[in-house]
Formats: sequence, C-alpha cells, structure tokens
Amino acid sequence: MAAAVPALATPEIPKVRSRTFEIDYHVNEGALPLRGVQLWYTLDEGVTWHNFGFDPDGRSPMLFTAPQEGLYGFFLVATNDAGASSEPPGSGRRPQQSAFVDYTPPVVQLHPVRPGAAPGSRVLHLKWTAIDANLGSRPIEIAYRQLPDGRWETVARALPNSGRFDWRLDGDLHGRIMLRISVRDKGGNRSEAALGASDLDALFASRNDGGPATSPASKSAEKPEVPTERARARGQRLYEQARGHLARGDHRLAVSRLRDALALDPTLAPALVDLGHALYSVGDYEDSINAYELALAQDSRLRSAFEGIAQSFAASKKYDKAAEHLHALLRIEPKDVQAWLRLGDVEMWRGDELSARDHYRKAATLDPDAHEVISQARLRLQNLDLVRSHVGPLVTREGPDHP
Repeated sequence: MAAAVPALATPEIPKVRSRTFEIDYHVNEGALPLRGVQLWYTLDEGVTWHNFGFDPDGRSPMLFTAPQEGLYGFFLVATNDAGASSEPPGSGRRPQQSAFVDYTPPVVQLHPVRPGAAPGSRVLHLKWTAIDANLGSRPIEIAYRQLPDGRWETVARALPNSGRFDWRLDGDLHGRIMLRISVRDKGGNRSEAALGASDLDALFASRNDGGPATSPASKSAEKPEVPTERARARGQRLYEQARGHLARGDHRLAVSRLRDALALDPTLAPALVDLGHALYSVGDYEDSINAYELALAQDSRLRSAFEGIAQSFAASKKYDKAAEHLHALLRIEPKDVQAWLRLGDVEMWRGDELSARDHYRKAATLDPDAHEVISQARLRLQNLDLVRSHVGPLVTREGPDHP
C-alpha cells in the first residue's frame, strides 16, 4: 500500500506570502513506483475538502496555486499498483499539514496630524487607515525622525488597528519631523506610509493663537509621499489587471490586485473606490468603508465613493451614517436622482415613511431623462400605497402619517 504525507511537518503553521508555492512530500521506498499523487485542500479546517488535482510527475515537490488567501489544510493520497494510501478525505478529516497563505500587503495611509494639549504636555493626534483581511490584534508601529537628517525613532509599537493614537511629545522635541506608520499582517507582509514634513512649532503656535489646527504651509506638507514614476506605472498595470478581475466577477482576486496596486501608488483614488466595491461584494463592509474614506480624503467630491460608502453603511445596518453620506452627496449634486432613490430606501429602513415618500418623489421628478430611476421610484411609491391600503398608516419617527 502506498503512503504519502507532506514533509513540511513543523510545530508552527508555516506562513506563505505567494499565491503559488511548492508542497514537499515523501513516499515510503517500498511503495514505489507510484501511479499518482492526488492533493486535496480545505479552507475550513476539514469540514469541506476540494480536489486540487494530481502531481504531474508524481515526484516531490508538487506545485500548488491558492485560489484565495486563508488557512489551508492539505491531504495527499498516493496510489500504486496495490491501491491508494487512503480514501479521499471526507468531512471532519484532519489535514496532514497546514499553511497560512497571505500574498497581499496591507493598504495603509496616514492622515493629517492635529495638535492637542494635556496638562503639562503637548499632544499630537495621529490618525490612520489600514486595510487588510488578515491583520492581527496589534499590527501597528509608528516612528518619527527629526529633519533634515535624524534617524528613525519609535513612537509606539504593537498598537491595535484603532485608527488613532495620541502621542505625548517629549519637551525637547521641536522643529520639523517626518512620521511613518508600519503595518504587518498575519502572513508577514509589511506596508509603510509616511507624511511629509510637519512643523511642530508652527502647529502648536497656530493652536495657541486660536487659529486653525494646521497652517497652510504644514497642511500642504502633510500629504502622503508622491510615488515614483516607476511605482506609479507598476501600480497602474496592476490596477488594470484588477479591473479585469472585477469585470469577470472575480472579486477576491480583484481585492488582491487592488491592494498590490495601492501599495505602490496610494494616491490612486479610483483604485480605492474599486477596492471598496470589491470588498463590499465579498461582504467585508468595514474594510470597504475604510477604502471609500481613503478615496474621499483624496477627493471630497467623488460621487462613486459617496455612493459606495452609503451602501456599505446600509449593509452594516448603520442607517444614520448611510443617510449622512447621501446627504453630503446631495449637497454637491442636488439633482442626483439615484442618490434621492437610495436615501428613500435608507429612510424606509430607519422607519421614516414620510421622508422616504418625499425622497422617492424627488427621484421620480428631478430628471425626466432618468427613466430607470423614475420607474423604480414610482414602483416604490405604488408599493407604499398598496401596503397602506391593506394595513393602514405606517408609524414613523415623527408619528402617524396622515394623508
């Protein structure tokens, strides 16, 4: 009887930062020659198993291509003239070996700093956004260096991905500094983002004078570093690949390519919007919201980002936030009938039929050429009338709706 087991057995689950990698195995000498070696894998710790296929040459190693990221379990079945080493793995069968596959780096961005104060000290409010499907509980490290030629010094390490940190400055720290954030995911992928020069003295002087939290000079310097032309070109190529995956409905592959593109060029706002769309499609609403927020930080009038973030908030049942962003979009585009239609839906979910009717009417009348939206808005109004005729007035937050 043939026997085949992976030769990767280690106390710790190996981490793989590549979509395609080799799986070593060994076979008992007495079982040779083999007729075939078949690989099975699981993504849910043995509840369900998938047949990857046969090793073409029947010799270790076997090349495996992961269809997505995650914790994989593997099971090999070797066959010789005497038969198979075992039955194919069924539900509940333990893997012979496991590996954690994570081949995309996190997307991270530092936001403009704001000065604050605490008794006897100066405080710098730091904010960031980090997006990754496989972040640990404390993946953040923050560092700074004094300009023009200071070395990097650690501000804090092993921080949770809370998106904010209040840094109490040393009393001797003055002048211009540069800030850097580093994020490491469970697979060992690491990404960094840095801000341009921030003038600490100007920041706190402006605050003490009752002026804006940041001066115009420092505000312009706090933008993320501009990527090189080479990085921008590579990022654009990866973005085009991601758009192809999106067009084919391969949303998880699109997420991977979009993160790769944004790691090279974090200023690629359309890629951030598409990352939000792809994350929404796979049900990752929190990270999709983060992606849209990053896009809006770069372009505060980006319609597709407003629509996407409202949709993600609604899917998360955060209807007040969804309405807030739709109202923000309508302040920019007051005749956006699609936004009025979606705002009507949000108000219905919030239980406010009066407002929903008003928004549906606007969606049905503001643009006579928007035939599809008009049809949808009229259908919603008809359905509300039909419900009312059967069950009576709906109760809203403002009280009963009177005709």
